[in-house]
This record gives sequence, structure tokens and C-alpha cells, in this order.
Amino acid sequence: MRVELSHVLVSFHSSLHRRILNSSRVDVVFEFKRTSLKLLHQGLEKLENLSIAKQIIHPHPSNNSPRVTPIRSFFNRNLNDQQKNAVSTACSGSYIPCPFIIFGPPGTGKTETMVEAIKQMHKMSTNKILVLAPSNDAADNLLKRLDSIPRSEMFRLTSYSRDKASVDEKTMRYSHYESDGFQVPDNFTEYRVIVSTIMMAAKLYNMGFGDDHFNSFFIDEAGYCWEPEIISILGTLYYRGADVNKMQRCVLAGDPHQLGPIIRSQLTLRLGLDKSMIERLTSNESYVYSKNVDLYPDTSGYNPNYIVKLLNCYRCHPDILKIPNELFYDCELQSGTSTITIIINNILFLSLL
Repeated sequence: MRVELSHVLVSFHSSLHRRILNSSRVDVVFEFKRTSLKLLHQGLEKLENLSIAKQIIHPHPSNNSPRVTPIRSFFNRNLNDQQKNAVSTACSGSYIPCPFIIFGPPGTGKTETMVEAIKQMHKMSTNKILVLAPSNDAADNLLKRLDSIPRSEMFRLTSYSRDKASVDEKTMRYSHYESDGFQVPDNFTEYRVIVSTIMMAAKLYNMGFGDDHFNSFFIDEAGYCWEPEIISILGTLYYRGADVNKMQRCVLAGDPHQLGPIIRSQLTLRLGLDKSMIERLTSNESYVYSKNVDLYPDTSGYNPNYIVKLLNCYRCHPDILKIPNELFYDCELQSGTSTITIIINNILFLSLL
């Protein structure tokens, strides 16, 4: 029924309780569900037959990159220039068929930038958007920030077995719950925005969704995703033809310098699965995401058509920011807020704990 720090609460039928009352020992065996692993394998197998697979795995510049048209009207008027440029690029699709990367340390507004881009894409025509995160908490957080989108157009896809008590009221409004669990409504395919965890969304292919349903994929907190998790989505739902005009936008937000994927197998560790897709792409000098200050002096050395590094940190005092700035971020980060604002934000955060 519930897993706690050092206890597992299990409930059985009353007849079983009567049978074991006089027993001094009970053995409980937990079986490992292979559903998630099967979904990962499914994505990898489909990717083998995907004509654009090399661009997803080994991205190189496209000769058909459209010009980025700056967005003039933003839902969030507090975005800085870097964030606005990232939103404009994400919506333009200048990076297709490669993924577009938004990265930076905590407090630089990666999620805010993603949310703005999703809202802008939703405003355009009849785009259908898949919004993803690796955990329920992260997916719920995205949903709450997107609550200006009508309930009739956005749906929170939730695992059938998720405990209803762990779901807040706002998330419940965008969900479909029946007497015994979360369900998928009959009009599921009509929603323009679907918010989900990555592994739950990997089941969409098995629900009948094809490679022509979604126009855009937005994956937040991608810095601690397994790369096969992302492939479980792109391998099954990404457009399979050669027409660049039909290829979807794929936007990844995260930080390759934070904690990466959690790996429990020494074999997978040796094979490199401890690196997220963002870390692998940004650390390879032969890809479009490599840093070249001579070519791109105004954007921290990164090609702005494919990657944006957010530099204004709104969460840390400059003294706290100093060490990670020197170790991981080439001394480019800036504290984007005043000391008093940081203190107030920390007090508000602590009050929630």
C-alpha cells in the first residue's frame, strides 16, 4: 500500500490475517516489474528503423535551418533577454531535426523558459504538445505553471496506480480519476497539451498514438534522465519520414553539471548510461552543441540555433555561486537578484518545509 523509508505497509484479505495470526514468521517476496524496461527497449528498437536516428543520436548542423523570428509578446514579462531568445528559438524550430538544449545551474529559470515556450507553442495554430519530466513532482510542477491553458485543452496523464492522496487539488482538476484509479478519458486524443512523466508517456505509442500526432516535445529536468528514457519517446513518437517540414520540435532543459541518472548496475555504468543525453551531447566537440568562443562570442561560445546557456542565477548569493561558477560554468554566471530578495526567497522556501 505504501513504501516508507524503512518500512513497507502491506494489506491482505482478512482471511489471510486469520491464517497467519499464530505464525511466528511470514515471508514476503517482491517481484520486479519489467514494464519500464520493456518500454525502453521498445523505443530503442523503433529508433533503429527511424530515418532521422543519426540526427537524434549524433546531431550535426542542418542546411535547412529557418531564420529565428523574435517573439514580441511574452506571457511572462519578467524573462531576461537570454530566456526570451531561447523561447523564440524553441518555437522557431531552427534546430530541427536536432534537439534544442536549454541548460544552466539551478535558479537560472530553465523551467520558466520552457513554460513560456510551451505557452507560445500552444498559442500558435493547433499545435499538439507533449510536456514531460522524469518524476511526478516535476510533471505536476510544470502543470501548475501552465494552468492558464484551459482544462478542456490540457490533460495530466497519470499512472493508474498513483496514490490519489499524493496528488494536489490543481493537478486533480486536469486528471481523470474513477473509483479505483487514474484513467484515460474517451476524448484523450483531442487534448492539445498532455503533461506526463516520461515513462508513462512511453505507453502512448501502445495506446495508438502515431508519429504524426504531436508537433512538439518538451522534456524538463533532462539532466537526470536516462538517455533510453528520452529515446523511449523519440523512438516511437518522432516523425519517421524525410520531410523536414513534418519533423517535430524537441526541447531538452536541464543541467549536465548536476546529479545525473541514477545507475544501480555496474554494467550499465561501464557502458555509459550514467551520462544523460544533455551531458553526452554538450561534452562532444564534434556535435553542434560544442563551445567555440571564436564563432559565437556573443552567446558564451554556443550556437544559439541549437543550445542556450542561461547565465543569470536568481537563487544564489554571489559568494555561494563563486565555487560552482569557477568549477563548472567558466566563471560566466551572474547573480541576477539582490541580497534582500535572496533572503526573502530562502525564508519563503524554508517556511514550506
